[in-house]
Amino acid sequence: MLEAFLHFLDRKRGGVAVVTVAALLASCYFAARLEILDSPERWMPSTTLAAWDVFAEHFDAGDTVGIGLNFKRPITEDDLPRLRALREQLRAIQGIQQVYDCSLVAEEIERVPLLELIDPANAKRFELYSGVLWDTPAAGETTRTLMTVGELIFYPGEDKKDPATLNTRRRHVAAEVARIVAAEKESGRWTHVDFHVASGIMMMGELEKRTRQVAWTFLPISLAVGLASFLWCFRSWRAVLVAVGGSAAAMLLVLGWLGAGGGTLGVVTMAAPTLIAIIGTAATVHFASHARPMDASAGASVHDRRFDDAHRRDLVKWVAVPCFGSAVTTGVGFLMLGFNELGPVRDLGQQVFAGAILAFFGVFVLSQWTPIRATAVRPWLSAARLSAFGRAVTARPGAVVAGSAVVFALLIFVAWPRPKDRALGVYVDADPFSFFSNDQPIKIALNHFSARKFAVFQLDVIMVPRAQGRPPAGLEPPDKQYLENLEAADKFSRAVMAREDLGVIRVLSTISFDRRYVEILRQVYEGMTGAAPTGTANGAGPGQASGGEPAEGRLTTLAGLSPKATAATMLASTFRAWKVDKKNEGALRFTFVAHDSASGFGPLVDYVRSQLPSDRFDCHLAGSVQGNVDLTGGLTRSMVDALGAALAVMLVVCSVLFRSLKLALIALVPSVLPILTVFALMGVTKMPLSSGSAMVSTIALGIALTDTIHFLTRYRERTRVSGHAPREAVLETIVISGRPIILTSLVHTAGFLIFLTTDFLPLFHFGFLSSVAMLAAMVSTLVVLPCLLLVLDRPRGVVATA
Repeated sequence: MLEAFLHFLDRKRGGVAVVTVAALLASCYFAARLEILDSPERWMPSTTLAAWDVFAEHFDAGDTVGIGLNFKRPITEDDLPRLRALREQLRAIQGIQQVYDCSLVAEEIERVPLLELIDPANAKRFELYSGVLWDTPAAGETTRTLMTVGELIFYPGEDKKDPATLNTRRRHVAAEVARIVAAEKESGRWTHVDFHVASGIMMMGELEKRTRQVAWTFLPISLAVGLASFLWCFRSWRAVLVAVGGSAAAMLLVLGWLGAGGGTLGVVTMAAPTLIAIIGTAATVHFASHARPMDASAGASVHDRRFDDAHRRDLVKWVAVPCFGSAVTTGVGFLMLGFNELGPVRDLGQQVFAGAILAFFGVFVLSQWTPIRATAVRPWLSAARLSAFGRAVTARPGAVVAGSAVVFALLIFVAWPRPKDRALGVYVDADPFSFFSNDQPIKIALNHFSARKFAVFQLDVIMVPRAQGRPPAGLEPPDKQYLENLEAADKFSRAVMAREDLGVIRVLSTISFDRRYVEILRQVYEGMTGAAPTGTANGAGPGQASGGEPAEGRLTTLAGLSPKATAATMLASTFRAWKVDKKNEGALRFTFVAHDSASGFGPLVDYVRSQLPSDRFDCHLAGSVQGNVDLTGGLTRSMVDALGAALAVMLVVCSVLFRSLKLALIALVPSVLPILTVFALMGVTKMPLSSGSAMVSTIALGIALTDTIHFLTRYRERTRVSGHAPREAVLETIVISGRPIILTSLVHTAGFLIFLTTDFLPLFHFGFLSSVAMLAAMVSTLVVLPCLLLVLDRPRGVVATA
């Protein structure tokens, strides 16, 4: 059926040309609409996004940008005006809602000198801000880091309703922050002070910058690889035209489809055109290998150069059909990325799946319009040498199969998952900031913040009470239900903080900010009356007082008569993201600041879930810690699911192509070797399983199977149709199919090596590991597969050979 369809396309070349041109023109129109976008939401797992939506319903959860000032000299009171000036510049940026730093806290909230505020001796007194606005130096540490935090204007649901406006505002703020920081560095006002800037929107800018770099780097190099491959291997300009034209048509159709659907391009999805070019080039290798060999001395074909009907039929049967099967298995390998938790990776899989199929049809149609009539044969891939190689490989097939089994076992042992601190084994690293190498400014900033124990990794817990109770209002006290809810929530917080082994540094919460708010009001009241207010107790929660008196309401009423009460108001407005539930349902927010450990954040999240007061609250976990845990589990789970699904689909495809379940099962065995090789290499080098390396497994399986399909198609015809013995069929297949298999493997390897030109680590790892997988696939197809066939395949009705 497939063969008949391809013959139909060959006969209707005029109609196909009209449809193709129309589709390309439409694609040009829609592709022009594409824009580059790598917003933070695209890099969140779907489960984390759902929790984040609940979070945003109750609290302001907008973007923030952090500017760290690392003082390599003693901080003085003279630095206070400079800090204030920097804060005011940032506050003037259109799109910034508010900015807070230690100058704001010192001058407008706590009303104390700067040095008193950040003095480690006062850490307990001002612990609410430590780790957020300044660090706590270790013993003997002479440098300090102060943090200035800007919050962007936040509109709930804007990322879904009007993402264009949101992302325009993000880009503007990021550009203005970078401009201000650059100007401050050049001003000479900050001697012996280093600036570090990091945030989700700054990461968005870095990703979009790398998207443009990828576009201007990968595509030209991929075209150069195709040009060099065909001129060096085949000395055929027609082959170059078919490869470039077919791949370009497929790329344009995919980009047009993406533009028509309102899609965007990111640093990962920008790799799709390059991958499509690689697939198209590899398909053209098989078409060029089928062309008649050229006489090097005469410059003409050894045979008649006419591209007759018989040659067209052979081309469809022996090249086009297995190439289509190869395109399907390659596309399925990419399509299985749909199991991935990250949106950009899923998008890449869909685009390359469509691109792989379209690249095949592009190459097939162009090869009919512009036939590759004759190509050169390089001496190192001559039939004699391939025949000698085949005889050497198949001399002891049983030994090769046994040795391969031992190699498989060793690879599994090395690749077996183990903790990060073990010498061997694969581990998962789902930290989105690991996208960047350690020499990149954003990674330097994040490493510095993490070393200083700032709030780089946060676990936000949102508790919505099932029965809210009556909060304090004016002189009216809260009811019992309200106080019991607060006590249960506070007990939960204390239980988490008591577990020092979980890596939690500190907690910021609605309760802690309310307590500080009440404490400031108490101090104001004491300043007015000279005595502590009755009914208040240190450490009471919001609205809670000893003796059941209305502490917060009474203090607010009395202290509001003093101008100094504005300090409490400033505290409440500055940190309203923890204090104010926008839905007025009494929701509480707890932000646990943690540092990464060798065991990851899984134990922390598991313990937090076990301690949640779920009998009183509907609880939701969000933040970078939860996202990391979701992505860590999602990477492993999605990879296993994708591999299982890919193996099942490819087994069906191979069974249909070979009309033999036995050959289909045999085909899968050598295709697993590249995957094991990749994981073993990761286990030895301690390269983590990340968003980039996790893509390799199913893709390597799909591409590795393409060579196997071409090999087994030829082998099946020789044994099942022509009746040749397996050994004779294997040797003949190596001679005929060995050349295109080697060349396509080298093309794939060279194509994936293009990704080593980027400093975006997921693509770098993807390119490196995929290149290794392609070489392993070539060895597996030409060494392991022939021996497996000689050992396991016993076709009936073969012709005896001498």
